[in-house]
Amino acid sequence: MGDRNSALTAAHALIIFLGLGLFVTPVSAHQFATRFDAPVPLGFVYIGAGATVFLSAVLLVRFDTIPSRDHIIGAVSRRLINVLRVISRVGFLIAFLAVLFHGIAGPRAPGENVATLLTWSVWLKGVALVAVIVGSPWRVLSPWRTVYNSLCWIEGGEIRWRRYPEWLGHWPAFLGFVILIGIIENLTRVPRLPEVTAVVVAAYGLVMLFGAFVFGREWFERADAMEVFYELLGTVAPFRLHAMDES
Repeated sequence: MGDRNSALTAAHALIIFLGLGLFVTPVSAHQFATRFDAPVPLGFVYIGAGATVFLSAVLLVRFDTIPSRDHIIGAVSRRLINVLRVISRVGFLIAFLAVLFHGIAGPRAPGENVATLLTWSVWLKGVALVAVIVGSPWRVLSPWRTVYNSLCWIEGGEIRWRRYPEWLGHWPAFLGFVILIGIIENLTRVPRLPEVTAVVVAAYGLVMLFGAFVFGREWFERADAMEVFYELLGTVAPFRLHAMDES
């Protein structure tokens, strides 16, 4: 059992390291002239980075425990939690619409446009940080889930044409993650182009909604790259909020 726990811990650590590595983008820290203009030989940089990842994984395995979410950092009433959920859903939906509008009609400078600032910094990286600490909040924040659930409420039941095929697994989410984060964010200039960012976000949202209309809510669980990734990050979250029943 200990070997199994160690393997799971190492697997979780590897997933986190690889996933967060895909979020790295070029910055101008320390006034380096180029990407490889480091104050030490480049080989030492690679050795240090590799050693850090390796030693971190070894320490996690050595403890022979799987991070749990048994540490309660606060207890709040269920009524308050429901109110916070509604506020979060509506707020993030408004932010999503702001990305679309400001990306098209706002200034072209990436540092002055809501689309680039919110999407690539606050949205992708900020939610990831929250997921690592207290678990994924994406099921609440997801704007396409909010729209879909609202339409289901109006319809009086889940909107679905057919069941999600089991053979498809999580491959749509994997493909979406590679395209959205691996390619678009890290290998293109899209994060610096507000108008294109708005188009990418709109296209992704439409794909998510179309898939949900075909396969139902399971589409979000299997095909939404952000939902799957944040859920993976949330598996190592050390804290959680506890809902307290009101007497």
